[in-house]
Amino acid sequence: MTCYSPSRHYLSAGLIAVGLAAFSGWVALQWAPAWIAAVLFVLSAAILLVLALQPTIEIYEHHLAIGKRVIPWCEIRRLDRTSWISPLVVQLLLTNDRRLVLIYPGDIDSGKSLLRHLRRCAKDALIDGI
Repeated sequence: MTCYSPSRHYLSAGLIAVGLAAFSGWVALQWAPAWIAAVLFVLSAAILLVLALQPTIEIYEHHLAIGKRVIPWCEIRRLDRTSWISPLVVQLLLTNDRRLVLIYPGDIDSGKSLLRHLRRCAKDALIDGI
């Protein structure tokens, strides 16, 4: 079993963005253009916190576990990588035309390792259309 957890940097960056949003909101009470910064910090904080709270991805010999969801390797029909490396975004096409977007918010090296494990274990799947 190999376990891939989200990077802790996303959580700390999200909390810093929340603090900066609060500070910008406080400044905006006296200077109206600061609302732009406050809104942008809130949006950034939301994205970073969503990435930080992604479930752990576990690679087993017979299945892929994303949080509590278990996907047998034989159900994966296609594995397509997007141009995003960090966070790693992979589109999975499962049996019965079900689609799953796998988002792994980790560092670049562990993202490459996860992608290598996915490609090696999904033996019946098309890899990037090949």
